Amino acid sequence: MSAPNASLAAIDAVLQRQPSAEVADQLMALTRDLASTDAGLRLLVGRYADTASGLLLRVLAFHLSRVAPTAQGTSRNLVHTLADALAQTADRSALVNACTTIHRQAMAGPPWDPSDATAPTGMVTILAAALTHDGMAAETAVEALFAVRRVADPLALRDGDRQALRNALVAARGHVGADDVEELLGWV
Repeated sequence: MSAPNASLAAIDAVLQRQPSAEVADQLMALTRDLASTDAGLRLLVGRYADTASGLLLRVLAFHLSRVAPTAQGTSRNLVHTLADALAQTADRSALVNACTTIHRQAMAGPPWDPSDATAPTGMVTILAAALTHDGMAAETAVEALFAVRRVADPLALRDGDRQALRNALVAARGHVGADDVEELLGWV
């Protein structure tokens, strides 16, 4: 069995166990080597993009946030591939890590593959999901949106995505600063 296949088999075995701090540590250790390369990250995200494991989503989003500032081309869109699973998770840490990825990518330009004219719907899905939570998830989403605003024209958002973001921002008024919400609503 090749090294990546052995790692994937080990990850699958750990995912069969009940979530715990030990399982989270094992997932981090098992994914670390694969996540150290673009090909390995693509393999992990491709295989586990629809996982129901909040712990694994947290680990994958962490790895993506770690490489976010230097991600190039299609690797910049990997976090968006996890959008549907992230939107369904109750794991706030996974959402915080995903928003951190978007924020870090925005520090180096639009947080998506620059060859795409429009922002991926997945980015909006992640940010909107985080805005529905209170505390750190919503605050991290707001910070990510401010970073995106600095590098992207709001017209890069599709109309439906723009409306979804507006709705999430309005719903977040009780979770984050009203001035921040109003400023971002003026942008989108």
